[in-house]
Amino acid sequence: KSGALFYKTKDDRFLIKTISKQESRYFKDILGHYYNHVMMYHDTLLPRFFQLFRIRPHRKRSIRMVVMHNILPSHLFITQRYDLKGSTFGRRTAEEDRSRPNV
Repeated sequence: KSGALFYKTKDDRFLIKTISKQESRYFKDILGHYYNHVMMYHDTLLPRFFQLFRIRPHRKRSIRMVVMHNILPSHLFITQRYDLKGSTFGRRTAEEDRSRPNV
């Protein structure tokens, strides 16, 4: 729903995700706490972020991106997928779709 674009490196180790200006600000606000948590709890389940950057093409809008560790390399076969976001707003399923095995 966010419209974010994802890119994967050729070696499958990293993901690059586009983020909004608000997400970028939020990430910068929590960066110190995030870093301390990751350093203190090496086995954390939080995603590993390595870089936050902005590209400013000449006379165009800025593009903000984060580089993160890819925890689901493509050689793994995914049998089930779940959306674990906490919000239920805008997340309704049509009655006819509920009978589909992947919904």
